Amino acid sequence: MSQKMKRVVALLMTLVLFGCMLGMTGCHRKDKAEDAATAVAVEEETKKDKNFLSDLLGKDDEEDASETTKTSAKTSAKTTEKADPNTTVAATTGTTSKDTTAATTMTSGLFQVSQDYKNSHAYCVAVNTSQNIVIVYAKDASGNYTTPVKAMACSCGRAGHETPSGQYTALTKQRWLYLIDGTYGQYCTKFKEHYWFHSVPYYSQSPSDLEWPEYNKLGSNASAGCVRMCVRDVKWVYDNISLGTVIRVYASSAAEPLAKPAPVRIDTSDSNPNRGWDPTDPDPSNPY
Repeated sequence: MSQKMKRVVALLMTLVLFGCMLGMTGCHRKDKAEDAATAVAVEEETKKDKNFLSDLLGKDDEEDASETTKTSAKTSAKTTEKADPNTTVAATTGTTSKDTTAATTMTSGLFQVSQDYKNSHAYCVAVNTSQNIVIVYAKDASGNYTTPVKAMACSCGRAGHETPSGQYTALTKQRWLYLIDGTYGQYCTKFKEHYWFHSVPYYSQSPSDLEWPEYNKLGSNASAGCVRMCVRDVKWVYDNISLGTVIRVYASSAAEPLAKPAPVRIDTSDSNPNRGWDPTDPDPSNPY
């Protein structure tokens, strides 16, 4: 039984008791004075009972309000515990960290970059897999990456091993990289899982051990998906393209703003003792 019901029952029992007292007075009247005194006493007790009832109900209302407040507080606490930890403090406006990033992204010619990116990166890089050309873009007067500053020949993925199109970023660098066929690449810059800029392969980690049958394929689709370049050019990427630089890969037959340089060729005959070297390699031991 609730506290309120207990108090109401007690009040009713009190009223019944006073009723009995009145009945007894009516049965055993002594005189008018006693009747009058009894009537006054009953009236006073009735007033007290009314005040008690009022106080009782008011107190119960206060307790109910208190319980409601406690229940609301518990509900609020549970809601807070279940809040998405990935949502920012600005959740009241419906903004998350992901929304904020999307809001600052803008188009700069070929590239989708943010203002923060513009403030921290000198270049964006484009790779046209149809034409096997890499073009480096710098910022124009408006701060967009639309100014071509360097073009380099490359070899993208051959049929069945195409270089994937999309927008990526420079992720990591490695001086020598072990490739999927057991060969090695020099000056490697990763832009997507298993996809790198790297030199024409070498049989070992030696700049004089070039896989020369592959070298003269530069400028055509010849790789297993990576972007091959001569050592001079891939070293430029390695040295100048900072991690986080945006790299856009696409296939297009449209004219590019810069012409593709003629790829370097070597004499692959047995009579050439230097065919194990990339002629563009800046290594001091290079015989070219």
